[in-house]
Amino acid sequence: MKKMFRGLIIFTLILLASLTAVGFKVDSGDRVIVESNEVIEENYSVSGTYFEHNGQIKGNLYAAGNNIIINGEVMGNLFVAGSNIEINGSVSGDIYTAGQDIKISGTVGGNVFAAGNKLELDKGAKVGLDVFLTGRDINVDSQINGDGYLAAGYISLSGMIAGDLNYSADKVDIDDDSVQGSIFRGEKNQVDVAGSILLGKLFTFLSFVFSVIMIWVVITFVINKDHKEKFVRLMDKGNAVTTIFLFGLVGLLISFILPIFLFITGIGLKLGIFTIVLNSALLYLSVGIAIVVLSSLISKKMPKMAVGNNILIVLLMAVGVGILKAIPIISGLISFPLLVIGYGLIIGSLIYREKKVNNF
Repeated sequence: MKKMFRGLIIFTLILLASLTAVGFKVDSGDRVIVESNEVIEENYSVSGTYFEHNGQIKGNLYAAGNNIIINGEVMGNLFVAGSNIEINGSVSGDIYTAGQDIKISGTVGGNVFAAGNKLELDKGAKVGLDVFLTGRDINVDSQINGDGYLAAGYISLSGMIAGDLNYSADKVDIDDDSVQGSIFRGEKNQVDVAGSILLGKLFTFLSFVFSVIMIWVVITFVINKDHKEKFVRLMDKGNAVTTIFLFGLVGLLISFILPIFLFITGIGLKLGIFTIVLNSALLYLSVGIAIVVLSSLISKKMPKMAVGNNILIVLLMAVGVGILKAIPIISGLISFPLLVIGYGLIIGSLIYREKKVNNF
């Protein structure tokens, strides 16, 4: 239990220190590949449909996309979120990853924090410290030099855990002599169940903070600068928050009614599916966009706290919101207003031209 809290604290400190570092390279695109002879001398952030790393990164790597393959070397920490993730290379620090299918076959100097549907630590993988895994199916066939914290529907363990194993699962297959330390199983109404729940909340928290940081990276470095400033100007007016909130409410209402109307009337099934997919993407982005824009307003009011850019404020807000979202009673109270504001900002930035924004 203490190690899970320690992992959360370490993650926050590492993220704060690394993101405020001077060196930061950003890439994006449908297909991004780092060649085997390429060396990146700084922290590297990338987003795209397909990303493949074959070279060397002398810093932290932040990657988000559909298919992500890490064959090269990362000399810092690895933060990655996507659908299909393969880590075949070496990572000197920790791995923080969330996705649908995750496979780790390389070497990791630190800890592994992973959340997904199917998680696999292959036979060739070596982890220097602890692993924190939660998912539907977990297969560990690797060497882990620390402790294992696993929560899943099904767990298969045929590798080696040098420390203790703490797990909660409906079904397990554990080979003899796979665990060198003690084995603790969480049963119903036992304390370990609370640990499994906490582990799931930990990964939800990490994924949320990571997604907000990636949205900040995209808005700050990728999209058109004028469009980013338009987001801020839309909120920096007398009655702007009320107007943006109304935009968001109306937009959400229409986005839910429109696909239902298209399906019922049969006007356009493909269009209805497209609107659902588009709306899901906008809902996912809305809270993060609201946090990034609100942090920009705060940094304008308190430039000394922003220290040249507002990443510190973004991180603090993301951590604060992430913690509040983990509290059942408060979660909806904090998430819904931010979702509506973010949705309204997206709609407002598309509707208002520059002249209208200035008169907003």
